[in-house]
Amino acid sequence: SARGFAQHHSQQLSRAELPTRASIMTVTTTRAAAHEPAEQPKDEIGASEFIRKYPSYDGRGIIVGVFDTGVDPGAPGLQTTSDGKPKMIDLVDCTGSGDVDTSKETELEADGTLKGLSGRSLTVPAEWPDRAAGTKYRLGLKRAFELYPRPLVARVKAERRRRHDETQRAVAEEERRKAALGPLPTAEGEAGRKGAELVARVSALDACDKAYEDGGPVYDVLTYKDESGVWRVCVDTSERGALGEAALLAPFRIEGKYGTLDAADAASGAETLCNFAVEVAADGARTTLCVDAGSHGTHVAGIIGAHFPDTPELNGIAPGCQIVGFKIGDTRLDGMETGTALVRALGAAIERGVHIINLSFGEYAKVDDIGRFTAAANLAVHKH
Repeated sequence: SARGFAQHHSQQLSRAELPTRASIMTVTTTRAAAHEPAEQPKDEIGASEFIRKYPSYDGRGIIVGVFDTGVDPGAPGLQTTSDGKPKMIDLVDCTGSGDVDTSKETELEADGTLKGLSGRSLTVPAEWPDRAAGTKYRLGLKRAFELYPRPLVARVKAERRRRHDETQRAVAEEERRKAALGPLPTAEGEAGRKGAELVARVSALDACDKAYEDGGPVYDVLTYKDESGVWRVCVDTSERGALGEAALLAPFRIEGKYGTLDAADAASGAETLCNFAVEVAADGARTTLCVDAGSHGTHVAGIIGAHFPDTPELNGIAPGCQIVGFKIGDTRLDGMETGTALVRALGAAIERGVHIINLSFGEYAKVDDIGRFTAAANLAVHKH
């Protein structure tokens, strides 16, 4: 989604209301309409003229919550506001799809390693911030295919299968050559036994190839509290225990940093370009990896508030606003929202002082405007 942002501007707001400097929370919706690629109808709706007349009224001081599939923290245009502030304030997974059980505690071995839940030996870099006194390291395990959006799973599987086939084919062809040039299995004595072994190797390789099933990368997750009281999370994207090659992250709202679910050695697997942020809850017993369920949320965030200093024609409607991405699209449900995620997101939005919520999501319903989320939304708008 980071690379595809500019191409996604063919869907636009059907109406635009620049956020005012009000403390009340409002809920807006957007509707897609065709337009020129990489442009928005800002001239047609008067937004461009408004910004020219009132350049400081471009969303500055306004926090917009995007309830969607998540927002990519690495996307172009979503790095800074027009007045130089960080564009993204926080990323929150309200679905639970990125949760990792990190209740397992452990101590560091004398050689600076510890055993991950995958069985790998994890090397903890000496330059990492020290642990808080009286605390332990916490271990978790997460399958990458539980985090990736479905189209990415398909692409990564295809790429990994291609690499597997190249290696498998070379090995199988070499064993077939040996079997063809070697002694027959029917020969007597040692020669026959060697011939039978060569034929068995070819059969075993063929059987393994037919039974091939890719479970995807499996990441060890290490969580700990440092001496300053900040939770730190490392996802072993190397899959070799080389934690120094992976990002050591604090919750996004604290340091604004994110990682990518790719190994430093690109040859070790398919490149995903899939960014993630982290959060820690339950005193370290639960770590959340916030990964987009799709590109829609990043697209919407760009329409709302993208800021391109060198190409302002790509700016969103309010380039001065700051954004909090709330993931309500559950990766396990192919990006569909749940009532639980929506209610959680409302609570998290209130906690973070969000002024405006954009909800470009949902499906047809025979009965509208009833239920727990509707009641919670009304309460959020009129009370908070």
